Order: sequence, then C-alpha cells, then structure tokens
Amino acid sequence: MNVLQTIKDLRKTSRSATEAATAGLDQIRGRLVELEAEAAEIEAMPAPRDVILAAFDRDLARFTGEATRTFQIANLTRTPKPGLRLPSVEAAVWLLVAANAEAFRSFVISLIDKDLDGADLPDLKERAARLEKIAEERDELVRAEEAVIREMEAAGLPVLRRADADPDALLLSDTALGLG
Repeated sequence: MNVLQTIKDLRKTSRSATEAATAGLDQIRGRLVELEAEAAEIEAMPAPRDVILAAFDRDLARFTGEATRTFQIANLTRTPKPGLRLPSVEAAVWLLVAANAEAFRSFVISLIDKDLDGADLPDLKERAARLEKIAEERDELVRAEEAVIREMEAAGLPVLRRADADPDALLLSDTALGLG
C-alpha cells in the first residue's frame, strides 16, 4: 500500500503546483488587463489645452483667410459700376468671424475652458512617457507569462494561452525567456 500512498501524495503535490502556477499566471494576466486599461485611458484623454488652442488658432486663421480670399472686393473698388456679389453662406459667416475675430476667439476659449472644467491633463511628452512605461511593463509581463506557460507545459500541468497571446513572445527561445 506504500505505492498507493505515494501516488496520492504525488496527486496532492501536483494539484498544489497547478493551483500555485495558475494563481501566478492569473496575477500576470490581471496586471496585463490593468495595463491595457491604463493605456486606453491615456489615449482617450482630450488633448492638452495648449494643443487645443493651437489647433483652434490654426483653423480660425485658415477659415477666415479662405473667406477673405473668396470675397471679391474688386467688384466694389475696381469697376465703374460698383456692386457687391454675395459670397456663399459659409464664406459670409467666416467673414463676419474675421471682422470680430478677437471676440470670437475669447468666446470659444471660454467654451473650451468650461468643457475642460479645470482638468489637469498631462502634456504630450508626459503621455508618451507613460505609454512607453506601460509598454515596457507589458513586454516584461508577456515574457513572464510565456515562461510560466512553458514551465507548466513541461511539468505536464494543464494550461491554455490567451487568444490574444503576443506572437513575438511565442517565438522567443527558452533561453531568451530565461528558461535555460
């Protein structure tokens, strides 16, 4: 009956090893989900106020400039019979905006500030740095996940890869994963 007890002990040990390995794998996978959420949150942030204002100023200058160029003042100033030709509605609106550009700009900035509601948004460099840090941690975790999976497979423990497993990690050698 010693053999039967040995087998029972092996099964207990195997079950404990499977549970421990699975718990470690679940912890890695949970952190990967957290990192994906952090990256998505950063990528979904509105642009910083200075970027928004630069885009607004650029577009305001472009639209009012186009409207001014389409308005044919020569029909009034360079003809013996002056006459005003109606611009398109869009051009007319932008001509009116151009005539009162500073007030329009102040109004739109107040709307932007109200919409941002004092949000403390990181600048673009800080966002890029945070995304880079997340990518580095993600790469480490993906490699660790693959190493754990390979060790579990080598021990004969049941394990499945995520459907979205990183193909680069799958192609790494055991040596590159630190498995020997």
